[in-house]
Amino acid sequence: MKHETGGGSRRRTRGAILEAMADVITETNGIGFSVQAVADRAGVTHRTIYNYFPTREALCEAFSDYVDELLASAGGLSEPPAFSIASLPALVEDLYRVLELRERYV
Repeated sequence: MKHETGGGSRRRTRGAILEAMADVITETNGIGFSVQAVADRAGVTHRTIYNYFPTREALCEAFSDYVDELLASAGGLSEPPAFSIASLPALVEDLYRVLELRERYV
């Protein structure tokens, strides 16, 4: 995928980079990753990654935000008014429901 200038195209490229990041992190079991590996997986150049995310840290932060958005779109976790032992089963049930939908991001 080459760098595109349109807003929709830009969102697609950004999404492809973040999806590639998920794949690379999954393959490395979360132990380090290279920006080049993400670029290769996304089908973009190393420079394209840095056009979207100026630093490695910015890429990681964007990925974290992306995962949060995906979890929220899957219904997110309900927040009990106050934590108690009685609320724990519902919290665990919510957690499993959300994580099953987005298993690769865990």
